[in-house]
Amino acid sequence: MVSSSKKAPSDGEMSISRLDESQWEKYRELRLEALISSPTSFSSSYDSEIKLSEEVWKARIGNAIFALVEGKPVGMMGYMISHREKENHFADIFGMFVKEEFRKRGIASRMMDWAINDIRNRGDIIKINLSVVTTETPAVKLYEKKGFTIVGKLNKQLKVNGKYYDEYLMEFFL
Repeated sequence: MVSSSKKAPSDGEMSISRLDESQWEKYRELRLEALISSPTSFSSSYDSEIKLSEEVWKARIGNAIFALVEGKPVGMMGYMISHREKENHFADIFGMFVKEEFRKRGIASRMMDWAINDIRNRGDIIKINLSVVTTETPAVKLYEKKGFTIVGKLNKQLKVNGKYYDEYLMEFFL
């Protein structure tokens, strides 16, 4: 008999945080899973990222935030602010992913809120940019709900398994 007080993994407490570079393998595992399960959601591929060194993963982890359930990463997204003088007024969001079994629980929304608040708190950022494949309807709806506007479309921007995909360019002014 299963105790009714025991929580299923998907019902555990969720938090948003960064991981330090010592946890690079958790990041790598989740990122590679994302590239396999959602290949049209990323401009990179599993075949190219499986070859990356430990040093590259450690360097990249600083640009990512993670949704953790019971201490295990179940979602991630990245964002960066350019250090170029003419571009340091905006941030780019990229690489949003939530494991399939944890979707439709508000995790992506909470990660977006966390990232937007962190970017806003920097004070000198006026907008956030992102791109999303046009067929990723749930993602497009989430971004629009958060205040992002479609400002353009790139035709045949990604090519995955011989098929082309268009991307929307979206922006959000803080």
